[in-house]
Amino acid sequence: MTTLLDRRVPRPDEQAPVTAADLLPLLPAAVRAAGWSLLVVVVGAVVAWTAATATSAPLSASLRVGTDLWLLAHGADVVVTGGRVGIVPLGITALAVVTAARQVRRWAEDQVAAERPLPWGRAAGVFAAGYALVAALVALVSGTPAAAVDPPAAALGGAVLAAAVLGGCALRWDPDVAALVPGWLRRCARPAAAAVTLLLAAGAALVAVALVASHERVLLLHEALGPGLVGGLLLTAAQALLLPDLAVWGVAWLTGTGFALGTSTAVTPAAVQVGALPALPVLGAVPQPGPLPAPFAAVVLLPVLVGVLAALLAFRRDGTPATAGERLAVVGGAGALTGTVVGVLSWLASGPAGPGRMAEVGPEPLLAAVAAGAEVSLGMLLAVGGAAAVARYGPRRVPHRLTAPLPGGTLSGRAPRGEAAAGASAAGPESAEGSLRARWQDLRGRSSKRP
Repeated sequence: MTTLLDRRVPRPDEQAPVTAADLLPLLPAAVRAAGWSLLVVVVGAVVAWTAATATSAPLSASLRVGTDLWLLAHGADVVVTGGRVGIVPLGITALAVVTAARQVRRWAEDQVAAERPLPWGRAAGVFAAGYALVAALVALVSGTPAAAVDPPAAALGGAVLAAAVLGGCALRWDPDVAALVPGWLRRCARPAAAAVTLLLAAGAALVAVALVASHERVLLLHEALGPGLVGGLLLTAAQALLLPDLAVWGVAWLTGTGFALGTSTAVTPAAVQVGALPALPVLGAVPQPGPLPAPFAAVVLLPVLVGVLAALLAFRRDGTPATAGERLAVVGGAGALTGTVVGVLSWLASGPAGPGRMAEVGPEPLLAAVAAGAEVSLGMLLAVGGAAAVARYGPRRVPHRLTAPLPGGTLSGRAPRGEAAAGASAAGPESAEGSLRARWQDLRGRSSKRP
């Protein structure tokens, strides 16, 4: 089966002019993209309401919960009585991204199959406008005095998500668009992407370890809610959608900055200071209040190790820049990109979670960004500096490709071994024979000087 990447994209001079027929299909595509993710969330909320036999809430309440969760996933705050809810459920956001990307891909494949142009810029505007319209209508229809979302905020969040998805698809599928990204940014993006991936994996592993270590408390909270079989499955699924947020919290904890679970609270590697928590079973994995053992402070070294591994993975593919200035530029840029991504994720995974003391939940975005960027940059500097030192002062043969140069030079300033051998061969057999004779005479002279 052929895909978009397998098909030939016509050159600009071969393409027909862009018409409304190229852009209008993106409007129903945006409706389908928003509709599918909304349907999944709403159906889940309705099934949970059906399984909760002890509830007296009407069906409309479950529908409103589903739509509110979907709008939250697009960055729109839900205004409730006495406060707001602003934490983005990143699991639902990922679902919305997947459904939007599928619709964009279908449109792009149709365009390529018909040898029509791919006007990504105008397509982003049309797709974002259609998606924003759906988000605004959902906010307008589902709003009640108890919980409401500002339609302009919902439209803005939907437009940003749709435009970001289409832009990402263009970068991935269209070489002409990817070529617009400056080379230095691509060089910095690869180690940064590796660092962010490793950090999130470490944060998710931390959450898994905490859940296993505190499984008794988690099970007690789950049983206290009495959700039943179906309700328990849905409760577990709902908490699974929050795992990406919890992984981001884990990243903030690993950087040493920690996260909050209410006003005047903090969960850090040094100590835990929390009050009464919501009856959410997964929060049973939070350590008991009080100081933590001193060895826990060593977890801040893990992001440094992540920086080392990210440099090894990224520079294994591209090679290390030849000059010290280029190395510092790549490490600094990759660290800044890593910190920026961590800061954005922390911003999305934090915010108010209701009225009262739950108005502050999650990591502090700026602190998490600065800490993650600095620690990862330190690890990358250690990796690059260590490789440069080995290449300069260590054994001549370095086993890792981290020391492989980019075109234009080597880390040590010497010619690669293959080039030296080629040069010796090019000099002719006479030069090689003379070199061997000189070396043999030198060895004889050293042996004659021995007592």
